[in-house]
Amino acid sequence: MFTVLGSFDYQVTATYHGNALDAQGFLLDNTYFARYFADFAGVQVGVSCEVLACTIAEQLLAELGTRACDCDAIEVTLWGVPGVSVSAVCRAARPVGHNLTLEDM
Repeated sequence: MFTVLGSFDYQVTATYHGNALDAQGFLLDNTYFARYFADFAGVQVGVSCEVLACTIAEQLLAELGTRACDCDAIEVTLWGVPGVSVSAVCRAARPVGHNLTLEDM
């Protein structure tokens, strides 16, 4: 079963230390999230919501680069269907497990 990701609602929660912020005071610029999720619009996803949430959390944490060690966690929650959600938490110390790219989905 394939689902079009643009139909998912999502929430991203970041827990971080103050020194994780960049020179402009951002962990990740809010416009980054809009662009990141807009890139998924219309993409058919052939993985479970659980794997997808985990992959997104890992990719967002990786985007922090060297500041990732100052981020306690990135949590991604997806609502695949109304009233049902899945969440994945990625921590900097956790090894990346899925390594999916947009093309893999």
